[in-house]
Amino acid sequence: MPGGPAASTRETVTRWGVLALAVAIFVVAWGATAWVCDDGYIVFRVVRNLVDGHGPAWNPGQRVQVFTDPLWVLLLWPLAATGLPPHQAALGASVVLSSLGVLGLLAPAVRTSWRLVLLGLLLLLGSRSFMHFTSSGLETPLLLVLLVALRATLSQPGGLGGGTLVAALLVLCRPDALVVALPLLAPRLLARVRSVGGPRAGAELAAGALPLLAWCAFAIAWYGTPVPNTFFAKVTTGSPLDVRVSLGVGYVLDSVRHDPLLAPVLVGALVAPAVVRAPGTRSTAAAISLHLLYVVLTSGDYMPGRFLFVPYVLGVASLLEVLAAGLSETGVRRAWIATALACATLAVVWPRIPLAMERWRGVVAPLELGVHDWQRDARWPHRTWNWAPDPGIRPPLRAVEGRRRVELREAAGGTVYVLPPDTHVVDVFAITDPLLARLPAPGGGRGHFERTVPEGYLEVLAGTEDALADPALDAFRVEVARVTEGPLWTRARWASIARLSLAPLAPSP
Repeated sequence: MPGGPAASTRETVTRWGVLALAVAIFVVAWGATAWVCDDGYIVFRVVRNLVDGHGPAWNPGQRVQVFTDPLWVLLLWPLAATGLPPHQAALGASVVLSSLGVLGLLAPAVRTSWRLVLLGLLLLLGSRSFMHFTSSGLETPLLLVLLVALRATLSQPGGLGGGTLVAALLVLCRPDALVVALPLLAPRLLARVRSVGGPRAGAELAAGALPLLAWCAFAIAWYGTPVPNTFFAKVTTGSPLDVRVSLGVGYVLDSVRHDPLLAPVLVGALVAPAVVRAPGTRSTAAAISLHLLYVVLTSGDYMPGRFLFVPYVLGVASLLEVLAAGLSETGVRRAWIATALACATLAVVWPRIPLAMERWRGVVAPLELGVHDWQRDARWPHRTWNWAPDPGIRPPLRAVEGRRRVELREAAGGTVYVLPPDTHVVDVFAITDPLLARLPAPGGGRGHFERTVPEGYLEVLAGTEDALADPALDAFRVEVARVTEGPLWTRARWASIARLSLAPLAPSP
């Protein structure tokens, strides 16, 4: 056909040009909505201690894994070692990783239509859960890249090693990503068992999981446990299941209230396997379902949308795949027009759409479901890069002077980051303390559960007292201290590690 090759070339150039433009638009939107949340400074303090030679610890001299994102910490460490403040290193890494993630998320749509690329971009820009957590100082931008890489790896034929490696890195980035990695990886694992047999598939699985296994071995040797301290602080609290479920359901509902695109995207991804047969839609729907169940059972979080970032990314990827497989060019055009109109309408009338937040700041009414709008209260983009927290904003609840200064704090974020590293900080939510995290917190909470500090505990840490008032609890404290502060390779320490592995929680009074 005359002009056929030229027309095809123009179409290809147009599609890839639209993709490049979409990524550029995302970067501009990222800059308009970027922020650093208070929880990010928990990781930043650990990174600073690493750079200063104190090891991966919150309080120097006490080996406690206060972070849930080892891979994020390992990424920020060399960046901060160049002299960048950790929060600036996190922001720089976030914009690069998020841009790569958006590129990988939208690139498959190029083969279908440039309109499908723009449709995907609208779904991303219109979601508060997505836009706000592509910055924030948390590990979510790295999760985005690894999720896209895992789907891309599993979409190609081959062995199990590559997919397992990416899945292991995903779990190393955040352990609860296991509930997503398993269903995504399961079809490939079953196919490999059928084609090459169980032993060889198992060998490929073990080889791919080596980074995760190596970290677990290090964590056991250094921290005394392969799970982070936050697992004990947030999961083993003793809160009744019905309370947790009620809080978790409330968290999901409140996140949907903040982000009007969450519900249609997640529901669309869940019903997609029944509508169109596209590769990966079933495993993606299973991953989203398991993640939502996990969020509900663990009572959610106190930041709306944070724990729905992963299922939203999977939902957008699945919907784009379904549209590419099941709609004609006319259908894609109609879907694009409908989505564009919906997002434009929401940007005008919905105060919590990401790009409208600045305009509506201070207008949003208080929430009834107990999820705090932390992003709205944070420093805004033009102040984020050079912002430094003020320790005087939140004075300590208690302070004890002794061999070292010990402070009891309500939060373990930015106001603690600026304290001298030799100040031993204990937070009432037990994120940073190995003993408090193993105490019960039967009261309801979302994401953070307050503990009662045992009588004499701060004085023991400061060196002004030798033991707690409760003898049984003090014996347990000695075991925990031997693991977190004693010499690494003594027989007594490893015996304590074994005992705490079998009975990790403090004895009942």
